[in-house]
Amino acid sequence: MSDRLKLLAKIVIGLVFIQAAGLAARKAVFLFIDRTLLSDTVVSAAIMSVMLAIGIIVAVKKGVSLSVFPSRHRPVYIAASAVTVALTVSYPFITGEISLLSVTSLVYSVILTPVFEELIFRGYA
Repeated sequence: MSDRLKLLAKIVIGLVFIQAAGLAARKAVFLFIDRTLLSDTVVSAAIMSVMLAIGIIVAVKKGVSLSVFPSRHRPVYIAASAVTVALTVSYPFITGEISLLSVTSLVYSVILTPVFEELIFRGYA
């Protein structure tokens, strides 16, 4: 088996494990609380936060760079990030959706998921 195939197999197995762990954690939590759209979003965000923290700890131990901005074109990335953060923070006020569900969904989908995905694939780029 070539090195690329081994790496691909390792990535697939890791992603399956992460998905299975998340599903098992959700199932366990929903044995104790009612499942609603809000509770599902909050639980998913909490589980993703725990997985993200574990991922950061593992990455640091493995010596993976967690640098956010590449050294080349740093000012452009900083400006784009500032605009993105401003739009994300202002979105609930612009749309009038300031409920716990909309804010939790926004944090989960705009912050936690992309950061988690970047962390997963950073070591394989």
